[in-house]
Amino acid sequence: MPVCGCDGTVYSNACDAQAAGVDVDAQGNCDAPPGTFPCGERFCDPSFQYCEMQASDVGGQPNVYTCKDLPMDCGATPDCSCLANVPCGDMCMAAGDGLMVVCPGG
Repeated sequence: MPVCGCDGTVYSNACDAQAAGVDVDAQGNCDAPPGTFPCGERFCDPSFQYCEMQASDVGGQPNVYTCKDLPMDCGATPDCSCLANVPCGDMCMAAGDGLMVVCPGG
């Protein structure tokens, strides 16, 4: 899965970034590659994934972002209603070209 490096370059995965001597940018300050949308330091494919953000409520600890597969019933044009039955699905929002679910810390 592509990741954003601290040098502003998109790498094909975290191992490739590390091999280049570059840390992954937890803030995700890279432009999304075509056909993807940003999900923290990662990029999800909106045709079959949504972004889940686990919000950190611990000082100094970053949020955790994960690309998750859309449920089968989302169809060709997914929207937040098809995420109603996933954890935190009631906290879904549009995120650029995709969908993001925000789970509160705790």
